Amino acid sequence: MEANFHALLPRMLPEGCSFEVFRYIGKPALIQNIGDRLKGCSSWISPQHRIVLIVDRDNDDCKDHKSTLGKYCKLAGIPMRLQAEPRRHSNGYFRARLY
Repeated sequence: MEANFHALLPRMLPEGCSFEVFRYIGKPALIQNIGDRLKGCSSWISPQHRIVLIVDRDNDDCKDHKSTLGKYCKLAGIPMRLQAEPRRHSNGYFRARLY
């Protein structure tokens, strides 16, 4: 999936817009580390920056993840806009929304 981001994002983002991809091995590693990462970037992040978290769909409750991520964003002082429910198109693909 990381290779897909490196291939697609330069074509999707405006010219001059940069990005970084941070990969975690498993959802527990992401949840365990995201609070510190958000706190670290809160000192330099501006309203023009966007943080996109993509978590795979499994049997976990999306609303629980939204609540956890919302707590970390609030502690870091970063506004959150999160879509917790994936939407599937009729062709079987999921739609991603960039804010």
